[in-house]
Amino acid sequence: MIGLTPQSEFADGKLFELLVVGNDEFGALARLTALLAKHNLNIIPSGGYQLLKPRTFVWTTFLDFSNTKTTQERFVAELKQLPFVTDAEVQRTDETPFDLFLFPVIHMGMFRSAIFSTKPLLGVERRLIEQFGPPGGVILFEEGRQYLTEALRQLGEIIPSGRTKIQLDGVGAWLRATGWGIFEFDDSRVQDSGEVAVTINEPSFVEVPGLTKSNFLNGVAAGVVEFVYGKRANLQSEKYDPGKRRLTLVFRVSRK
Repeated sequence: MIGLTPQSEFADGKLFELLVVGNDEFGALARLTALLAKHNLNIIPSGGYQLLKPRTFVWTTFLDFSNTKTTQERFVAELKQLPFVTDAEVQRTDETPFDLFLFPVIHMGMFRSAIFSTKPLLGVERRLIEQFGPPGGVILFEEGRQYLTEALRQLGEIIPSGRTKIQLDGVGAWLRATGWGIFEFDDSRVQDSGEVAVTINEPSFVEVPGLTKSNFLNGVAAGVVEFVYGKRANLQSEKYDPGKRRLTLVFRVSRK
């Protein structure tokens, strides 16, 4: 998530972003919020609490200093006196609308990520197809398949293996968390016909005017099916319902 500061409500320069790093122990977050309450500092929900590594946490949030008698310097000094806090900092937010602290972006607690805006990213896809025609779409499909395969290889310790339904649910949760869409899988016909249906609600291309499909996204879906079943997945049909903002893909899993 990219943190955006609620600038419009705090034009007087009283909004600050807080960063706290510390040893993760029982009651740590409660003691932090108690200190905020002591100084009448209001939390503006927008940040997050995450484990940077085992037993180390990073907490970022936005604070309203409008009704406190303490200063930023004194507050930070008091924070650093807490036995579990290893670092603390506050920064003014009136010069930028973005999060000031968290870099690099870490995904799944361990992997560095770069966040791309959907519209320009899919613009790359549109231009490739305009330039190369159908072969451009084939290339994008294969790149989507390979992207998913490599990403899931990286996440191999997190996504469960050996149980198909749990695998599908785990991969679907990851794809939703990373913005590709809300994935649902129906493999009830896989034993009889080898078909797996993938429904993607709110697919990543819905906000791009005039775009009703993404070959790259279709390749990502194929990569999911191949990851779970360990066999080549061939796209049999695709249908996009713009009213429901729902994409339905049907793959046939190779019997070989």
